[in-house]
Amino acid sequence: MNIMRYATVLLYFIALQIHKLEANFPEDVIEWVRNTIPVIQTPVYAASAMNEMTWHCGSKTYKISITVSKFVAEWWCAKIKDKINKACKKHDRCYEKQRGRTYCDRVFCDRLDELEDKYLSTPNLCPTTLMCKAVVYWGEKAYEASRHKLF
Repeated sequence: MNIMRYATVLLYFIALQIHKLEANFPEDVIEWVRNTIPVIQTPVYAASAMNEMTWHCGSKTYKISITVSKFVAEWWCAKIKDKINKACKKHDRCYEKQRGRTYCDRVFCDRLDELEDKYLSTPNLCPTTLMCKAVVYWGEKAYEASRHKLF
């Protein structure tokens, strides 16, 4: 596994663990990543500097997941990053309309598969499967939170 692939997986793992543990220390984690993995220092900060309102992937509660998803999209999925972002936005809207978490997640994952099949000539470089699994495994709180936005 090359260093960028390792760094990407590591960043996803960190973001997902933070979400799972409900810890709220994204700045500490970003600092740790910056000091531990110098190779990814610049892209991580470039991604974290982006206006959150324009990037729809990741949890607003756990901002590190926004940074990580943006980083992954820019480094591994650059050709389809805007389409991934649009899929994330549609997924958020599906949650907000309470169409059913399983349904929303399935539509999102199917869309990611379609994007990879249609636009990427080298399969498995863009970790769309990992993006899908992250939503399916850790999306419950986001779905519940979106329910409360209706009232």
